[in-house]
Amino acid sequence: MRIQISVVVAVAMATVMLTAGPSQAGTYTVTDVITADGTTYTDVSTATINASGQFTGYVTLKSDGSTKAFVASAAGGLALPLLPTLGGATSGSDINTSGCVTGTSVHSNGLNRAFLYIAGSDSLTDLGSLKTTGSPSSRESWGYGINADGYVVGLSAVNTGSPRAFVVPNGEAMTDLGELATGQGSEAHKINSSKRIVGAAVGTDGNQYAAQWTYNGSGWTGPTQLMDSGVPIRGNALGVSDSELIVGVSDNGDNPSPAFVYNTAANTVEYLPFLAGYPLLFASGMGINPAGTQVVGAGFTAGWGSETAVLWTKVGGVWTVQSLNSLLPAEYAGWDVFCSSGGINDKGDIVALANDTTGKLHAIVMSPVPEPATMAFLAIGGLTMMGAAIRRRRTA
Repeated sequence: MRIQISVVVAVAMATVMLTAGPSQAGTYTVTDVITADGTTYTDVSTATINASGQFTGYVTLKSDGSTKAFVASAAGGLALPLLPTLGGATSGSDINTSGCVTGTSVHSNGLNRAFLYIAGSDSLTDLGSLKTTGSPSSRESWGYGINADGYVVGLSAVNTGSPRAFVVPNGEAMTDLGELATGQGSEAHKINSSKRIVGAAVGTDGNQYAAQWTYNGSGWTGPTQLMDSGVPIRGNALGVSDSELIVGVSDNGDNPSPAFVYNTAANTVEYLPFLAGYPLLFASGMGINPAGTQVVGAGFTAGWGSETAVLWTKVGGVWTVQSLNSLLPAEYAGWDVFCSSGGINDKGDIVALANDTTGKLHAIVMSPVPEPATMAFLAIGGLTMMGAAIRRRRTA
């Protein structure tokens, strides 16, 4: 009898799961993680989100006006205490799968330095600078990206010429990644699991070009310009997936200048569509998920007016674009998601900034609701497992 009841319950549960699902495919749930309403925090900014749903950024405290980096998540909220500092304002730029963070912290003397925070530690590691001469206050650096192995990339002042891209292999000294033209400079934004680094470098013509550095087993080769049919892409490479796709923003000298996805295996480029009414793209806040199928960024109206966060998704070989505002559930109607900061993970979770209907600033996580087909698949899987359990009880 207990077996018969179990079968009935299993079938009923499967039926509920098969018929359940979002009323509109492609909608999202929202978790309000941090509110900067002047009560505790007066400002908040977000950066990337890892596979576990942790993200980083900074908050400004009302109590003393200090700015500190943080680690937060939709599941756990804002982790306290906030990250330590090197003495002054601190901001997190990227977080890896282990919860380690890089970013920039200001020393008490006003010196900006790239840092590495190891999850669970009570201090930051000052990553130093490529500049070793001149005033100590000029020996600055900024941390932008970190990979799963703890390699950090960013930008550093140098002894001569414009600042250059750097990499700090885990536990080693800062390495100069070079430049395209002597004294013109370069910058590194992100590094993936295969140690491919992306960023930009200035050419002999004075223009900035999207660039990459590839790991050869003992060091990095580059910078190498990204090419479109043999022509270097002017602009900036801002993210790189573990599937070796690079995302960035082009700069053709005229507006609009589209975002792009660069395939490193085929050396081909796809330009992403604009959101209607938003012909300008934010040039420092784009991200791509590990599979290379979704990209987040921000669009602006003409004249750099209103900003809105956007999501590109590749379906059937074609890139489509949506405003994140169009994906908000009904209870968040009227909220304005204006910045996604390059934060999207393999589950499709997006970390973003939004203003509510009263103008208060929030750091939110948007999570995709499984479509009915996915729910059905899960239901069948669950029914199979319950059936297996029933068979084991029968044979016990």
